[in-house]
Amino acid sequence: MIEDLLIIILNYNSAKESVALYTDLLTQGAGKSKILVVDNNSTKDDQAHLLKHIATSQLRFLDVNKGYASGNRVGIEFAIQNSIPYILLLNPDIRISTESIKALLYTIKSTKDVAVIGPRICYRNNTETIYSDGGLIYLNQGCYTTHRHFKKHIKEVPASKMLLDADYVNGSVFMTRTEVFKEIGFMRDDFFLYFEETEWCMRANKKGYKLGILTEALAYHESSTKGYLYYYYMTRNRLLLSRLYSDYYKVTRKVVWDIIKKELQKSIKQRRIPSCVLRARIKGFIAGNLKKLN
Repeated sequence: MIEDLLIIILNYNSAKESVALYTDLLTQGAGKSKILVVDNNSTKDDQAHLLKHIATSQLRFLDVNKGYASGNRVGIEFAIQNSIPYILLLNPDIRISTESIKALLYTIKSTKDVAVIGPRICYRNNTETIYSDGGLIYLNQGCYTTHRHFKKHIKEVPASKMLLDADYVNGSVFMTRTEVFKEIGFMRDDFFLYFEETEWCMRANKKGYKLGILTEALAYHESSTKGYLYYYYMTRNRLLLSRLYSDYYKVTRKVVWDIIKKELQKSIKQRRIPSCVLRARIKGFIAGNLKKLN
């Protein structure tokens, strides 16, 4: 049994993955009452699959999909109302052992100045290749983000003590204290998808908190094909983030526009219709400059 922790799985049309993760955690002894699955207004068939395999007491169904931050907020508020001091946000595609969860929990409990902690994330289909040892953001390069040790073999970067120089912890496996939300607020609902955890981690860091990556704890994620929504929200929210940190807005706008301009010129030269990716980036660029921030 894992004490003092609520595990929150946010589902959106990924019921098979969510059920597999939920079942895997139960099999490892996580305890049913320690897991809450929040459904972000999935299809009826997807919701039916959840209801078939997960106890209704551990399910929350939302009428509207308002994105990552809003969906997870339902679980976070449940933890706060029930005086649960720690929460772990998990994406449905993640696989993680309870031993790794316990290691993360022990570390954050014993390191009071750490607001959020995450594990080393590798690939489910290539378990010895690193996906992320923490996120990095280069504000002066147009809010460019990347993952530390991305695609490196685990033997190249042996697990060590906790890393404390990440700029953000990946939102797919995100353990934090509920008290931090009381101090700095929740993640931004208006981002909808991508960069929410980045902005929240930057806010926490500004308040003097540290961000930890425990490379001895492992999680595994399933890589997926990136479509229109990915490029739209990544472009839009990169600009929204830069507007919150206004010193970097002009350079971010220029960097993003240069990427779009290069792709557009290539399309014109080759006399082809702009690709799905290019159309997404153009619309994301417009929205990122014009959207009203709360």
